[in-house]
Amino acid sequence: MRALALRLLLLAPVLALLTAPAWAAAAPPTGSRMSAPAQLRELVRERTGQGGSAARFRPSFLVESHNGYLVAVGGDGDNVVVYVLYGRHADSVTGYVARGVVTPHRLAASFGKFGRVSMRFREARNRTWERSNRDCRGSGQFENRLGTFVGEFNFRGEGGYVSVQARRAKGQVSSVAPQCQGRRRRAGERVTLATHPSQNGFFGPERPYLLSDWRSGVHSARFAAVKDRESIFLASTEQAHGKFAIFRLALQVATSPKVIEVSNALTSAKVSPPAPFSGTGSYRAAPDGTVSWTGPLTVNFPGAPRYPLTGPPFAASVGTTPDPFFPLF
Repeated sequence: MRALALRLLLLAPVLALLTAPAWAAAAPPTGSRMSAPAQLRELVRERTGQGGSAARFRPSFLVESHNGYLVAVGGDGDNVVVYVLYGRHADSVTGYVARGVVTPHRLAASFGKFGRVSMRFREARNRTWERSNRDCRGSGQFENRLGTFVGEFNFRGEGGYVSVQARRAKGQVSSVAPQCQGRRRRAGERVTLATHPSQNGFFGPERPYLLSDWRSGVHSARFAAVKDRESIFLASTEQAHGKFAIFRLALQVATSPKVIEVSNALTSAKVSPPAPFSGTGSYRAAPDGTVSWTGPLTVNFPGAPRYPLTGPPFAASVGTTPDPFFPLF
C-alpha cells in the first residue's frame, strides 16, 4: 500500500480537478544528475509538509474531449498549466506550462500553436464551502469556491491527439480558508519525511533501484524503478518551447516480484513494468566499467506514445537505498 499511497500523492491532485497543486516553471536541475520535473518536486514538498507554493489562490477547471481525454486547466502565481490525461484513472499525464494571468476571477495564457485560454470565474450562489468549524490541517485548510468559468478555451495537442473547445466549464478557486490563515506553518519551519519514519513507513531496508536519464539543452528524460513489496516505476520528460514548456509524467506500481530483477552484485538488472509502460529494459555493468542499458522499453504519454526509455543517450545506474524518494526525485 505504500507505493499506492505514493501514486495517489502524485496524481490525485490532477484527477481531483487540481484542488491544490503547486505549479512552478521547469527549472534546470542542480548536481550531477537531473531530477524530476519541478512541478512534481514542488507538489511532493507541499503534500509532505516540506514547504510548497505560497500562492494565496489556485483557480482550476476541467473539460472532457470527444475521444476520452480529460483536460484540466489550473493556475498558480503567474503560471497557467493545461494537463491532459486519458480517463479518470490514467497513469500518465502531459502538462503544458505557460506564463499568463492568474487571479481569483480569471485564467488567461497563450500556448502558441497549441491554443489559448481566456476564462473568467463566476462563483456559485450556493456557498456550501463556507464552514464555521474547519480542521486547519492538510487539505482541511483549503476552501474550494465552486462555480463556472466562462470565456474561451481552445487547445489542440501534438498531431491532434486531443482537441477541446469550451466557452463554459465547471471549476473552482482553491484558497486557504480565512479561519486557517493564521494557523499555517510559519515560514521556514519544515517537517521532513524522516521526522516520523514509523508513521510514513517509507524508510527501512535497503531497496534496489535502477535510474536512467539524459539531458540535452532544454530537453530531458528520466526513468526510475524501485524494487519493493510494491515496486514503483516513474518516467518523466521536460521540453522548453520558447515561452512555454511541456512536461510528461507516468507513474505505476506493481506487486509482482518479477517486474524488477536485480543481481546481488548490482551488476545486472531487468525491468518489465506494467502499462502505461511496455516492453523490458536490461542493465549490465561489465568488469571494465562499461554499462549497457538496452531493450524495447517504452512508455505511453498523452501526445507521445511509445516514448523510448533505453539506449543512447540514456545513462543508467543501479544501486540500493532505504529511501524510495531518492531515485524518484
